[in-house]
Amino acid sequence: MRVFTDLSQLPKFQNAVVTIGSFDGVHVGHRRILEQVQALAQKNKGESVVITFDPHPRAVLRPEDSTFKLLSTTDEKIALLAEAGIDYVVVVPFSLEFSQQTPLQYVEDFLFKKFAPRFIVIGYDHRFGAGREGDFAFLKKFEKALGFEVVEIPAQVLDEISISSSKIRKALENTDILLANRLLGHPYAFIGKVVQGQKIGRNIGFPTANIEIADPHKLVLPEGIYAAKVGPNKAALYIGTRPTLSPNGKRVIEVNILDFEGELYGQNLRVEVLDFIRPDKKLESLDALKKQIEEDTAEIKKRLDQIVDAGHWTLDQDLSSPKSNVQNPTSNVAVVILSYNTRRHLEQFLPSVVSNSVGARIIVADNGSPDDSLEFLREHYPEVELIDLQQNWGFAEGYNRALQQVQADIYASS
Repeated sequence: MRVFTDLSQLPKFQNAVVTIGSFDGVHVGHRRILEQVQALAQKNKGESVVITFDPHPRAVLRPEDSTFKLLSTTDEKIALLAEAGIDYVVVVPFSLEFSQQTPLQYVEDFLFKKFAPRFIVIGYDHRFGAGREGDFAFLKKFEKALGFEVVEIPAQVLDEISISSSKIRKALENTDILLANRLLGHPYAFIGKVVQGQKIGRNIGFPTANIEIADPHKLVLPEGIYAAKVGPNKAALYIGTRPTLSPNGKRVIEVNILDFEGELYGQNLRVEVLDFIRPDKKLESLDALKKQIEEDTAEIKKRLDQIVDAGHWTLDQDLSSPKSNVQNPTSNVAVVILSYNTRRHLEQFLPSVVSNSVGARIIVADNGSPDDSLEFLREHYPEVELIDLQQNWGFAEGYNRALQQVQADIYASS
């Protein structure tokens, strides 16, 4: 994949298939758009191109909004897009001046002159130009004159992406790391530089690396202890104010890389977060802290082994890049499950379906179940799509009615 941050250095595209957006987190919902872009590029012997922005437009247009947090920084996003197989990523320097282009300038001077697109893949609610006056309908007017075709991302997909992003942030804020990672399709991660600390952990036998995250908009997890990975190594992640050691201390991010020896100062570490262990708490003494760290370390090792056994993530890969055992599908795959009064079966078997179907849509079609199947799914599996058939249509008719509501290239059913 090639990355460009200078618009004057762009190559001459042949049949570019362009999509535009923030793609924050590059989660499972985003992958569906990327797969569509890649399929169009392959069919037309062209290039798949993602246009994104840095800084994020919201940070420029609403700098007073302290609640704005990113799932992925620009560098993290680029790495995830590379993993998804995109040909080109163009990071546009976003500024007030750029935002004040007229819609006509945006189309002619930016999209057409810089990219000469064959296809532009955007949602019906995409807005651009001064006052956000440009939209999908405005772009459509230029198809014949400028020789491109505008492809609409269905409203349902956009809604799912918006819901997924909100659910991921909420899950992370609630320390539900397993749910957040299922929705992302990869572990939540951050990159930070190792800086000098007080070396207290080293003095009690648990050396830690103090991490400093440069981007102020990067979402930092709530205070507590987490099971994590750094490279192929298991790690204990601590976020908090170290109340046992410094009652009025500032918040720090520390990682203890298990079974690792060596100096890390000045290096950038990529930390993948895989589970939440416990909230932060003040302990009575240094000895009590040491004992608690020992217990936490044992629990972290246990949790990480369980996650690997469940088939979620591997621990033997080079994690300087965001690769996992997740394979990016080349097609739009839908796993459709017909359900009737099967809460206990869903509870027993759905975890394995989810863990082995990352990147695919998982859809449960309910045949009017009298039990609490739908309530169970909404509460515990918000990433699973639901089709409520209202009544029991039987096996064949139920599947026929369900599949009429699902658009996919490949269907898998049970």
